[in-house]
Amino acid sequence: MPRISWLRLIFQRWLFILQTLAINSIDSAAKPDYSRARAANKASFFSSGLATAPWAAIMPYVKERLVLDDFFYAVVLLTFGIGAVVGMPVTGCLVKRFGVKPVILTATVLMYLGMLAVSYTDVTLSLVLAGTFIWGAFLGILDIANNVHAARYEELTRSHILSGFQGWYTIGCLAGAGFSPLLLYLGIDTFSIAIILCAFGFVLLWYTVCGLINTHGQRRESAVSQTVLSETKAAGSSTEKKAGNSKKQLKPFGKTAIIRAGIVCFSMYLAEGLIFDWGGVYLIEECGMQISLASIGFVIFEISTALMRFTGDCAVEKIGERRILVFGSVLSFVALLAAAFISSWQIVLFCYALLGVALANVVPVMISKTARHCARDKAQAIAMVGTIGYAGVLVGPALLGAMAMTSGLPSIFILGAVFMLLINLAP
Repeated sequence: MPRISWLRLIFQRWLFILQTLAINSIDSAAKPDYSRARAANKASFFSSGLATAPWAAIMPYVKERLVLDDFFYAVVLLTFGIGAVVGMPVTGCLVKRFGVKPVILTATVLMYLGMLAVSYTDVTLSLVLAGTFIWGAFLGILDIANNVHAARYEELTRSHILSGFQGWYTIGCLAGAGFSPLLLYLGIDTFSIAIILCAFGFVLLWYTVCGLINTHGQRRESAVSQTVLSETKAAGSSTEKKAGNSKKQLKPFGKTAIIRAGIVCFSMYLAEGLIFDWGGVYLIEECGMQISLASIGFVIFEISTALMRFTGDCAVEKIGERRILVFGSVLSFVALLAAAFISSWQIVLFCYALLGVALANVVPVMISKTARHCARDKAQAIAMVGTIGYAGVLVGPALLGAMAMTSGLPSIFILGAVFMLLINLAP
């Protein structure tokens, strides 16, 4: 009898293990696996950042080669912003018609070609203007397309991950911003550096296109996500129940709310453009830093931004979106004022780091919130917010350049600090 009891116990345990494995296999088969799409989206964000960061290292050399004063240098920077703002509004229509995959493919190729043109050693002013426009336009298109895909992934998986995705954009910026000055310091010319970055970017592009979900950014696609949500609710997860309850309370964004979200992004992009376009020049002319090391300011800004973005998703869940935005507004205001009145390069670099901490999660929060609340096509809503936001790169260089000519470089940091207060207009 004891032997029979032990055999029965072993048989029951073995049967329980088989049943558990069967249930897990059924659940895993019922729920789609989007891990490859997640990895591809990260790679696309990384590639976008990799093509963005060399601007901070290349442009001081372009300014020196063409002997540009602050006014003409501001015109070149303005051309980059015009290109981005021209490209962003049409991205929604392009994604709606062709899907996100071909848009990302085309934009990535032309973006890198524009970078090659600007970094050419024997560059002319006309080539710089044309290359800068192409570079900015297709970078803007790629930025919107990446966010449309990320918003679709958030919808399918019911998770807040946009801060982490944009963290990979920041990692790409860090890779480009760290790689470029190192090679420049070793005596390698800007065109050779651009060729190396392009080769690596095209390898990433091949991996990216193979894994992306070819979403068109339309509301009718949400039928698929509703099926996934019902399956997730059936699992009985408490976190998903909370997410479901919060989803019922969502109110659709009207046009005014979308414009307010765009204004918030405008403020962040203006501050980022300030560091991107004028941060290196400020360190050279006001703080006495060597030209080959001037891009370290942008590197420090990007490091602090990356650290905050990879923790941003958890911070949003624990602190809340509104508090994240208020914190960013106050801290960025203080950091820019301190940089304006203290010309020590150590203090200025510390202020750049604080600015990255303050602004890291502003755009991810607003894009994610717009995608959740939009009452129209997601691609169009995200494109509208991105276009208004990136106008900070369009208006910022021209406005800041004019102030630099009349009032000096420190005045542009004071103006930037004032614009940081607009973050409090978030819907």
